[in-house]
Amino acid sequence: APHHPAHSRSCPCGAHSPIAAMLALTRRWLPLALACCVALTALAYLRMPARTAVAMLQQRIDPLTLDDIHGSAWNGESRITFFGTHALGRMGWNADPLALFTGAIRTDLRFDMPKNQRMDAHVERRLHALEVTGLRADLVGGALRRFFLRARLLPIGSLHLEVERARFDDGIPVAVTGRASWRQATLVGPRTRLPYYLGDLRIDFFMDRPGVVLGRISDSGGPMQVDGDVKADLIGYRIALRIKARDPRLAQGLTRLGQSQPDGGRLLVLQDAWWWKRKHG
Repeated sequence: APHHPAHSRSCPCGAHSPIAAMLALTRRWLPLALACCVALTALAYLRMPARTAVAMLQQRIDPLTLDDIHGSAWNGESRITFFGTHALGRMGWNADPLALFTGAIRTDLRFDMPKNQRMDAHVERRLHALEVTGLRADLVGGALRRFFLRARLLPIGSLHLEVERARFDDGIPVAVTGRASWRQATLVGPRTRLPYYLGDLRIDFFMDRPGVVLGRISDSGGPMQVDGDVKADLIGYRIALRIKARDPRLAQGLTRLGQSQPDGGRLLVLQDAWWWKRKHG
């Protein structure tokens, strides 16, 4: 066969053709370009503004509403925070950016509220589950006022809350372990000359079954003998307080509180639907 050297030199499939050079360049630089793209994406991800992150995740953190937001998605602050219609003051968070790669939101929360109230907790939120651990809160007794509205009583004193663990699946509580201490528990009513001083009370919470949380109320040996029960479910709550003066001379001061009992004590029952249930049905 005839030989055509010129044709061989101009063949685009030769080792030194432009296509071969381009392929070699691509093999050399493509991994570096991809690495740069990943690095830039990660940098943008880590520097994501808090406002952008809150807008993206609002449906997943409902019923929390955040406003006046500052910082980054991973270390930020909301200076105006509401849980439903309840104002929580200033909320800060320190989140784990790697958790989102597993489909979770994992963060430490801190709340600074009016009257020197404070709450800290670790929260992990997945698609259908919310778990709260290590919750510690120092609140004023007025934080309980919603439970006493129908009884026309105002609670005062100080409240310390500890929750070791609380887990919710699709909004239903499935695990709760915790306790609350109501120090210098006092109730003030519109028809009383003097407040009802109950002393220091303790409430221990535990699960009965999914969706139902129970509690036991006890006193620490103050002027009133107090014991009671708490039941809370998805619809509402019921709190029964049995109160009896340890000193019979104090019994007369309880005559306007709750219902009279055969042993000379009083029974105060507080029950209602949750306020967000009353609002939204």
